[in-house]
Amino acid sequence: MRQKIDDSTLLSMPGTKDEFTIETNAQLALDIQHDIQVIADQVAKNAEYQLLFNVKEDKFEDLGQLQKDIELRVTLWNSMIQWEKMQQNWMTAEFKELNPDTINQNIAKFTKAYNKLERELPPNGAVPKAKQRVQQMTQAYPVVYNLRNKDLKPHHWVKIKELLYLDPDAKESDFTLEQLIQIGAIEKRGELASISDEASSEAVLNELLHQVMDKWQHMELHAKPFHGESYLLVDIDDLMRELDDSQVQLATIRGSRHVGPIKEMVDFWVSRLAYFNEVLDDWSKKFHECDKFWHDIMKACYEFPSALRATTQPGLANIFRQHNQTMDQIQVALNGLLNTKRNAFGRFFFLPNDDLLEILKEGKNPMKVMPYMNKLFDNIKTLDFSNPDDVRRMEIIAMISGEGETVQFGEEKVIPRSKPVEVWMKAIETTMVKVLKKLASEAIIEHTQLPRPQWILSTKAQHVISISQIMWTAQVEAALQSEKPVDEMKKLQLKCEKQLEELTEVVRGNLETLQRISVGALIVVDVHARDIVEEMVRDGVSSVNDFDWKKRLRYYWEAQPSKSGKPPSQKAVNTVTSLIGQASGLIGKDKKKQQKQGQA
Repeated sequence: MRQKIDDSTLLSMPGTKDEFTIETNAQLALDIQHDIQVIADQVAKNAEYQLLFNVKEDKFEDLGQLQKDIELRVTLWNSMIQWEKMQQNWMTAEFKELNPDTINQNIAKFTKAYNKLERELPPNGAVPKAKQRVQQMTQAYPVVYNLRNKDLKPHHWVKIKELLYLDPDAKESDFTLEQLIQIGAIEKRGELASISDEASSEAVLNELLHQVMDKWQHMELHAKPFHGESYLLVDIDDLMRELDDSQVQLATIRGSRHVGPIKEMVDFWVSRLAYFNEVLDDWSKKFHECDKFWHDIMKACYEFPSALRATTQPGLANIFRQHNQTMDQIQVALNGLLNTKRNAFGRFFFLPNDDLLEILKEGKNPMKVMPYMNKLFDNIKTLDFSNPDDVRRMEIIAMISGEGETVQFGEEKVIPRSKPVEVWMKAIETTMVKVLKKLASEAIIEHTQLPRPQWILSTKAQHVISISQIMWTAQVEAALQSEKPVDEMKKLQLKCEKQLEELTEVVRGNLETLQRISVGALIVVDVHARDIVEEMVRDGVSSVNDFDWKKRLRYYWEAQPSKSGKPPSQKAVNTVTSLIGQASGLIGKDKKKQQKQGQA
């Protein structure tokens, strides 16, 4: 075995004319390793027998060294096979599929392995050749690293294509690493590195610019009520600190030699923040002038209460008029700010200025906005939060009605972090509509699968009313469109009475408070529906086009096409010849609102 292991074939790199290849050498090493393992197994078995019969154990001191030596040779040839496969894949794959991190990790891994083999194997020709192949890939790696830079933009690729004489219309899928090496990319890796560094620097500058832009898109002026009729700007010092920081950041970006592609946008924001600073200074000065004048005149009145002396000073009336005009300008500007917020989220029009200012003041902490939810939404009393004590990790996961019914948002949860209050409020509104439509769609399917009493108790309250009306409308129209409409309408009348009997049994049961409210509201609606059917039977209505049916308030579930090609459904109300789309807003188990929703 020692002669086989020491055979120079196992440590020689096969030439082009040799009958041996890397694969045959690897197999030869594996065969020898197998033979040695057979011997080792036999030695172990003999040792067991010798121990059993209390015979002195034979020593095979060279066996361990043989196993170690052959393991090194197996590792050498297997690693070379593995490297060749990887290198071939890297060379021929579409360039856009290459992962620089994976290549770099494998270069480091195989370099370390070959260094170890070089130390532990006797001098040979195979390990240096293997290291040389890894070194070749090490030289090509900078090409991959620089050209797979995610920050490269079209104007960088123009330079790269000119440098490498590539087709101007070529894409990353049009060439391979092997082709790039053939046209001399390795020799130009320094120039490629410069272009890549330029792209990375521009990306950093662009990120810094967008940080400033995002910050100021969400920056708000805070005002608080003043004596019930006016407002005071507050937290101006914080605002000015943010302004100073942003102006320093913009100056840094502007001074970089890589600012070229975004210079126009940088100049715009430098100018914009400078103008903001100028306006805010004038605004503050105007207010402080008015405020100082007011305090001075009131102090003088207190110290010298003479009516004539306080009111007949020369020019006093003109000063009052001037400051009143200034205060009017400030009030107009503040109203403009509030109207901007109201236009961004229409439900803010429901609120007086004082409430809206309080919401804007506390908007960064959604928990403090909850007292105003009932004024903004018909019956959302509050919202449910995950991580309510940590604004940075807070998520809005559900809405809760005034009666305590909870509707989970599921995957549609809202993340208010670092967003203006009008933005995350708008997201709440959008999510409310989407979730309620989805639940309505599911409730319609479940209505056909579950017994009605069970369906009523397991479905959200407002959907119990609306889906019941949709189903009732469908049943009436199915009867009127049948071959014997009068007979079918009589059957429907009996069905309506049976449903009322079922509800009577349900309401006599052990119901939770919220379930009892829901069932109570449905009874009122079902009685109304039965009465309509009775009237139509009495009057002999036999067609969906009969005015006695057309005049009724009818609910439908109608499909609407969408851009995704998926047909979403929505509830629609039809009366006479008018079709009205109905929005999805939470009304919970409010009995009066449910009855109003369900009655014709």
